[in-house]
Amino acid sequence: MPLYEPEAELGSWTVARFIDSGGNGEVYEVRDGYGRQGALKVLLDYRIGSVAYQRFAREIRTVQSLGIQPGIIEIWEAHLPDEPRKRDRAWYVMPLAVPLERALQGQPVQHVVEAVAQIAEALASLHGSDTAHRDLKPGNLLWLEGNPVIGDFGLVHVPDETSLTETGRVPGSFGYIADEIMVEQESSDFRPADVFALAKVLWKLLVDGATYPPQGSLRADGGPHSLARNLTVPHADALDRILERATAPVSERLSMSAFAAELREWLALPEPTGLPEGFDVVLEAARRSMDGTVAERQSADTRARTVAALHALLQRESKAVIESVRSLDPGGAQVGALAIGAILQASDEQPIEGGTNPGLPFHHGVRIRRASGSRDQDVLVVDFCLQIPESGPGTVTGLLLSGDEETNDNLFQRLTVRRANPDVEMETAIAAAISEAATYLPDVLRHVADRG
Repeated sequence: MPLYEPEAELGSWTVARFIDSGGNGEVYEVRDGYGRQGALKVLLDYRIGSVAYQRFAREIRTVQSLGIQPGIIEIWEAHLPDEPRKRDRAWYVMPLAVPLERALQGQPVQHVVEAVAQIAEALASLHGSDTAHRDLKPGNLLWLEGNPVIGDFGLVHVPDETSLTETGRVPGSFGYIADEIMVEQESSDFRPADVFALAKVLWKLLVDGATYPPQGSLRADGGPHSLARNLTVPHADALDRILERATAPVSERLSMSAFAAELREWLALPEPTGLPEGFDVVLEAARRSMDGTVAERQSADTRARTVAALHALLQRESKAVIESVRSLDPGGAQVGALAIGAILQASDEQPIEGGTNPGLPFHHGVRIRRASGSRDQDVLVVDFCLQIPESGPGTVTGLLLSGDEETNDNLFQRLTVRRANPDVEMETAIAAAISEAATYLPDVLRHVADRG
């Protein structure tokens, strides 16, 4: 249970209510005799030689030495007893603020970026004196009187002061710790790690529902963690590129002042140009003028899909005929769109009434060749040919041949030319052509056998 009940007094402050506990302390809402409301943080550890006590004292010294500085929450009053006890613990009071994440919930992206830019500017000032926060995360950032402020300097790094980081402990919070700190806990310069952490804070504030930022450097590759994939605002990809540079390896990482400047530049990017008044009326008129072209293209697209389906149907339905011939020479038979010389031409040259462009012929068939002795031109061909013009009906036909394709020493049978619309009518015509080919196939196979 909390250390203090409401109405308990600590110095000139009276406890109003318990707020929260965490880490090494508890936080209370307090008020003084002048009506000021503050947040009092009391240290649970009362051993004056402990690391927690020394960090608490350093936090107070550091913040009070900064004075009133934009973006840094003040410490109004502090109590550091020379001989702390259970009944006389260390504490300090700062202005009562609300968590930054709660204050920015549901706010436009630009408001969030503006808040982080202000924090970056405050940190850039700290970095100018070689001071680093080392524990930037949403929970340590606050909203006070309409402005973002930085709180909780418990892990602050101050020049020329002894390190208080225990051996093996990584300073910072999960999800916000820079890669280089994971490798070397005690660095000579923690300022780049602050840039890394603040970039992760911005990502977390902008991506609704995320528990933690992704581990490691942020990337502007349009992946699942990119802002461009998670936000619907102009220039989200540019913001991704800023975060990528702010979490790059140390040698390439932005400084805090450069990070703040780039966020300012992003905020100054112009909005996409709007459309003039009455534009929708003109657009609709232009759209109506294109109705014929659009309808024609849609019709052509539909017809193209129909033709492709008929090609597939021809291949599928003729499989039994094709495979029976292919079985004569499974390794040498050619199946598909065949280059069969003069026979191809004879199959293609079918009349289309009215001079309509017949369209490119689609051939599907099988060809085998007997290449022994003097009969190196001895072939067996079954070919189906489907031609469908851009409009109107098309044709399906084909041929069967056994013998020498370059002389008259052969058996040649042309299939009936069947005209049909490219719909169910053409499906029926294809089925009839395949049936006709199957009827002629026994005579052709006997011819092949006799010539063998």
